[in-house]
Amino acid sequence: MSCCKNGPGYATPKDAIKGPREKVIFVTTPNVDLNGFDAVCTVDVDPESPTYCQVISKVDLSNRGDEVHHTGWNACSSCHGDPSAQRSHLIAPCLNSDRIYIINVKDPKNLRLEKVIPSEKLKEHNVSFPHTSHCLADGSIMISTLGDENGNNKGNFLLLDGKTFEPKNHWNSNGNLQFNYDFWYQPRKNVMISTEWGVPNLIKNGFNPEHFQIGKYGHNVNVFDWKNKVKKQTIELPLPQGAIPLEIRFLHEPSSPDCFVGAALGSSIFHLHPSKEDPEKQYDISDPQKPKLTGQLWLGGSLHTDSRITVKTNDFKQPPPLIVNGKRIEGAPQMLQLSLDGKRLYVTTSLYRPWDAQFYPNLLKEGGVMLQIDINPDGGMTLNQDFLIDFGKIEGGPYVAHEMRYPGGDCTSDIWI
Repeated sequence: MSCCKNGPGYATPKDAIKGPREKVIFVTTPNVDLNGFDAVCTVDVDPESPTYCQVISKVDLSNRGDEVHHTGWNACSSCHGDPSAQRSHLIAPCLNSDRIYIINVKDPKNLRLEKVIPSEKLKEHNVSFPHTSHCLADGSIMISTLGDENGNNKGNFLLLDGKTFEPKNHWNSNGNLQFNYDFWYQPRKNVMISTEWGVPNLIKNGFNPEHFQIGKYGHNVNVFDWKNKVKKQTIELPLPQGAIPLEIRFLHEPSSPDCFVGAALGSSIFHLHPSKEDPEKQYDISDPQKPKLTGQLWLGGSLHTDSRITVKTNDFKQPPPLIVNGKRIEGAPQMLQLSLDGKRLYVTTSLYRPWDAQFYPNLLKEGGVMLQIDINPDGGMTLNQDFLIDFGKIEGGPYVAHEMRYPGGDCTSDIWI
């Protein structure tokens, strides 16, 4: 899909902000049954539509127990200069099965499963546990992988042919990483940065804090020379704040070197920017900008008054359980997707089913949801009490929900060259 006669997406982030309001969202929905069939759904988010807040299309994946997780595009704003490129397919790596599904989304009301890349194809390249997918300007698709063919920690990046969707080779040219997870590249600054989760074989069995203590999870970010495809720096984040850094994003200004990474176990956000001493090579983790809190919402989680958890600090009042349209919200905010104009934030509540079962067992009984938060550009957030997508009631489920994508592009997938 394209906003104009060029390639897909937008020429600049400012153009994207002026883009049309989102009308549908594609959502990955793992089945609550670990041996069930996962799905990808189209959700109608157009308030003027007669099917508003409904699932209007669903494609079931063809194998059991996949754990569909994140999605990326076959083409995005990095291909904006190529009129022949078309944003037409979602790339859906699966964590548990090591499969990659290619979903044709040309017609959002009629999603189609077009291709399955079997795990054997990934094993030929000695990779497993595929996670983040980004399209590249040359038409290739780049996917981060966390394990070797046996599920041991061995981070890498696999390239797919953007037309045949067949695996080609590894992206990086100087070996493997100890750990891997998410990545983002900023071509104008010749930099790519990746983050670290843990050992796939252990992740699949739930979270054991002792495994972090013995080095089975990461606390580094890795900085690459984008053009030469080589790692040039490893930044060790301070503990405990830097434990398990997951999602990473550069500022949506293609010439900016600044990026942010969230550490899950450390409950911290780090600002990374070039060192003044050696701006071409080194990044540090100080944050001179001192961001301030402008709004806060409690959406489920483990600290509400009905959770059997007691907060001992005197300055925190536990909120009640969250009820929206008569449904009690299980789980906690996980994936976020902001509208292009910055006024609506969509939220899903599942991280990863084995971990959901550990921390939020009722989530797998009731199914997940998607919520919408109204954002005030001047500060403040308000939950839209009239918006609820209950994936627990979808035929074939219950399902939980994770990644969200807009057909025309979004701020968590589009990269400008």
